[in-house]
Amino acid sequence: MRFLITGLVFIALCPAQQTISVRNAASLMAGIAPGAILDIEQVQPPRLIGNPDPSRVSVRVRPSGAATVLDATLLEGPLLSIWARLPDSTPLGPVDITLTVDGQASAPARIVVTRASPGLFTQARNGLGPALARIRTPASRPR
Repeated sequence: MRFLITGLVFIALCPAQQTISVRNAASLMAGIAPGAILDIEQVQPPRLIGNPDPSRVSVRVRPSGAATVLDATLLEGPLLSIWARLPDSTPLGPVDITLTVDGQASAPARIVVTRASPGLFTQARNGLGPALARIRTPASRPR
């Protein structure tokens, strides 16, 4: 009985590490290309509602086998998701995504960065209704 009570007290005092799932925000699929928008869902608390404050929240990208870590830019997203832009310099292949909220890092979520990952956004942000279009062009050349 003492072990049960001790275990329950330990669980109550030690918050579980948050877990996340990551996917392509446009297609809601697993493949994500450099420069694409990540949709990060917090599976376990703390659960952020609304747009994250960059002073409290960060998204980090660590390519598999690399010592360097890339910071993903936070974006305005839907109510219960966190959106971030995968850096253009992210190499192809497996990478680990970590969400940090108020200094508490999540368990890493593994994704695979692909050469292309097509998807469409809709005005309702749920795959229904009119599509939203945005053209991304390479940097203009100096004249």
